[in-house]
Amino acid sequence: LLSLLTKALSDQYGPLLLFMDDIQWADPSSIELICSLMENSLCNESIEETPAAMNHGSNILFVGCYRSYAVAESNPLTAFIRQIKDCDTITLDEINLDGLSKDVINAFISDSLFYPKRLTRSLATLVHQKSAGNPLFAKEFLNSLATENLLTYSLSKHKWQYDEDIIKMKTVSTGVADLLTKRLERVQKNVLDAVRVISCFGSAVSLEILRSVNGVYGNSDIIASLNSAVDELLIKKFKESYSFVHDAIQYAVYQGMEPEERVGMLKELADTLIARTSEGRTNAILFIIVDLINKVGPSINLDADDRKRYAELNLAAGEKAIHTPDFSSANSYIESGIKFLGDNSWDTEYDLSLALYKNSAAVKLPLGKTVLMEERLNEVFDNARVFEDKLDSMSVLIQFLTTCGKADKALEHSVSVLQYLGEPLSLSDSFDLKRELLESCNFAQQLSSMSFEMMPKMKDPMKIKAMVSLSSLACLLLLCFVCQVLLFFFFFTITVPPF
Repeated sequence: LLSLLTKALSDQYGPLLLFMDDIQWADPSSIELICSLMENSLCNESIEETPAAMNHGSNILFVGCYRSYAVAESNPLTAFIRQIKDCDTITLDEINLDGLSKDVINAFISDSLFYPKRLTRSLATLVHQKSAGNPLFAKEFLNSLATENLLTYSLSKHKWQYDEDIIKMKTVSTGVADLLTKRLERVQKNVLDAVRVISCFGSAVSLEILRSVNGVYGNSDIIASLNSAVDELLIKKFKESYSFVHDAIQYAVYQGMEPEERVGMLKELADTLIARTSEGRTNAILFIIVDLINKVGPSINLDADDRKRYAELNLAAGEKAIHTPDFSSANSYIESGIKFLGDNSWDTEYDLSLALYKNSAAVKLPLGKTVLMEERLNEVFDNARVFEDKLDSMSVLIQFLTTCGKADKALEHSVSVLQYLGEPLSLSDSFDLKRELLESCNFAQQLSSMSFEMMPKMKDPMKIKAMVSLSSLACLLLLCFVCQVLLFFFFFTITVPPF
């Protein structure tokens, strides 16, 4: 849908710019989405294949911003950039932004202190050496000097005072996070706890969520504590949300917690949201809960009730993502749900296991993960208690066989499914098949559109599944017919010489 939207917004006379910031934090699903958008932008069939159109290329410019020092070799962004460089149809231009120059840092300090540039030059040199020109680093370093009284204003002398030798001896931090951590150590405990809570949700969180988790982790009034964090310039307040001033602050707060403490907070937040939003839970809150759950992960000691509840929520989120459709996210949720299942889940939680595994197979087909799809299908076929529980997975298998060119096997499975559903169909008896088709066509032609709307809806689940199978079979037979026609004309062209 997003690909269709970008194509609709861009044409030969209206180029489109897509800017994506901080893509070093992008997960594999987001990287796949960006890659898909790029590939689809090169497949615009509306442009005529004229020389001018060929030179025109795509009308979409993708601009991505990321921090190179935060991208390791294992980061999915690294493989994505390498893939773009190897692609002949995509032009990649890289712009490396260096740190600010000494003169720019001097202008920044001069504006901040309301002091002439000629008097701040020596201080700017020191700040530039310590920060390597990083704007956020320079700002934090200057703030730390003022906080530690290494940079003071003399009212009697009417000038800023600092000791260059002491500043030179000041320990150089290994990154912005170190400076931020030091600033966090100076805030009150209730403020720090509130900031830790919102760091679990990411870079921003809505007031609705904050009200739902008020009281968690000893925060009796989380809103008041966050307002104090706003005064400390750690977060920003908007009309309906709070967000971190910079994602480096969120990262420093989140990673600054001990692993056990972080997991405990994530679980408490998730369980609180589950309990307080049980009625009228929106999709947005569901996805937030599931993200918290999956950060906790199945590796910690969870009781059977927690594992079941977390698996069910992942299943619900996966089914919502399928209907969006967002198969990549759906696959992630459903696989997380499977990980929460116990070793004997087919015996203890049969219905839940069946739903997770059959949905897992279904989402892997459009993602092209056929090997894993076959593994999930085999799980269903081996553990399903009745044939009815195999029907959805049989449909996935039939679609897979059709796409692989194994139409005969797909037809065989389709007929066996219809046989079980009480709709026997013999493809060998072409006379009866044609007669039934003609009778159905004649009956449909006698009905008006109003008559169709007034007919009662089908309620028998077996008959509904039969109609779905028949619809798939009709598409399959049409495909076989088209292939036969094409083969006939192909061989006819070869065997019949031109006049």
